[in-house]
Amino acid sequence: MKGSIFPVGLVFLFFLAIAGIPAAASPAITDIRPVSAPNNGDITVTITGTGFNSQSTVWMKTCDGSSTLYGTVISWSPTSLTCIFSFYNQNPGTYNVWVNSPFTSSSGNYYPEDVAVRAKGFAIYQGTGTTYAIIPSAVTTSYGPQGPYGTIYVESSPPGAIVSVNGENRGHAPVTIKGLYPGSYTISAELSGYTKYTTTTSISGAEYSSVYCPLVRETTGTGLYVTSTPARASVYLEGVFKGVTPLMLSDTAAGSHILQVRLSGYDEWKSTVDVPTGGTRTITAILIQNNAGLINGINVSSNPSGANVLLDGLKKGFTPITLNKIAAGIHILEIEYPGYITWKSTVDVPESGIKDISVTLTTKSTSSPGWITVFSRPDNASVTLNGIYVGRTLENTSLNLDAIPAGEHTVALELPGYQPYSTQVSVSPNQVSAVNVTFTPSFGAVSVTSDPAGATIFLDNASIGISPVTAGNVSAGSHLVTMQREGYLDYSASILVTAGTTSSVSAALLPVTPALHSPALPLTVFGSLFLFGFFFLRKSV
Repeated sequence: MKGSIFPVGLVFLFFLAIAGIPAAASPAITDIRPVSAPNNGDITVTITGTGFNSQSTVWMKTCDGSSTLYGTVISWSPTSLTCIFSFYNQNPGTYNVWVNSPFTSSSGNYYPEDVAVRAKGFAIYQGTGTTYAIIPSAVTTSYGPQGPYGTIYVESSPPGAIVSVNGENRGHAPVTIKGLYPGSYTISAELSGYTKYTTTTSISGAEYSSVYCPLVRETTGTGLYVTSTPARASVYLEGVFKGVTPLMLSDTAAGSHILQVRLSGYDEWKSTVDVPTGGTRTITAILIQNNAGLINGINVSSNPSGANVLLDGLKKGFTPITLNKIAAGIHILEIEYPGYITWKSTVDVPESGIKDISVTLTTKSTSSPGWITVFSRPDNASVTLNGIYVGRTLENTSLNLDAIPAGEHTVALELPGYQPYSTQVSVSPNQVSAVNVTFTPSFGAVSVTSDPAGATIFLDNASIGISPVTAGNVSAGSHLVTMQREGYLDYSASILVTAGTTSSVSAALLPVTPALHSPALPLTVFGSLFLFGFFFLRKSV
């Protein structure tokens, strides 16, 4: 009788040991790259760690939980997730990064939620240049006297698109095309996974023209493609939030669905839509402002006054003028006056209130133009000429600004993490004026404490000492702080350092405990059972 107890107990304890062991490890985040981005474009984010699978989803949430941004996973492996986030017009701040990896256990049970979070793992900052709240038309800015040649600067979002001018490949965006004769030019931008973008611009002389190409993701395949006017509206399918317009819902089942489109300041758009078995159904929601008495628009003045005002290519009157009840978002504003260079730029009309725009026009020069070359260390700095964005500095070469009117001009450069730079440049006819900038980092400090103290502290993977510790001369921007202490789990957090201030990180470290579904658990159980059986049989003998 005693001899039969051991086999029965062994089987019972074996099933007891494995009953709670899932088939896959829970997700864990070890690194995020990049850790910050501007709020004026689409950003590719790569998350490394463990426990990822084909069902993994990624999202970011503000620390106060007021805003959630969902990423689109474009590739995955058990240790890496690559996804695209759209940060257009998002509020700057620090966001927690979440990963959910649903899994099925060895017993066949499905676990829909198995999450990991990196607290304060990402920072969104205010981007330089124009921030688009909607997908705009091509934005073209021009300046300079009449002349035999012109230049076109082409930029795309996302960058890297193949740019063609009148059907001829001219490189990857951003790109500068020089030596153009007066005339009309067709600009196209192509990037894998995006719809081809085509627009036109014209050169009437020695002008510098900037063309912005906003690319829209392809809608090929099956499912539901939702757009709206205005764009960036929230989409709900069967009452569940899916993202913002324009949005491709490729996993939508065929049949009837309730679709809702919402945007602050507009009436809700709601309809029942039928999704075909094959192909894509495209739905465009035209949103109507829900406040007929809403006062919003722009107040335009100029020096000299009496200038002709055009909004989105349509004549509106002469300065000074107030344009009311304009749809909120990005518009193209032009101000013209005989004998002066046309002022042309984008304006962001608020959802409520009147925005003042005052412009001092520049007289046309009768002398020959000159040139400005701009070089910076580090590169990729945003460059403005007289307050107008003209491009970014390039690696190992200069950004060339052609056909600049003779006289005084203001050149300004900005690069996140460095002090802004501005200078006055005197341009002479047929002469080159050079601007060479070496940026000065914007420094702050980081103070780190841990409970218990005595942890080794790493800042961006470089050791800075033992906690508690304070590190100075830390460049402004987002940094990764890691704490390591023997017997405790590693702790990592992203921190945003501001120039002239001390940013603090404090954490209570968690002791190392055996994981419930660690592979070592069954070995420990089997080892104990073996010893138990050995002594039991020996005693029986």
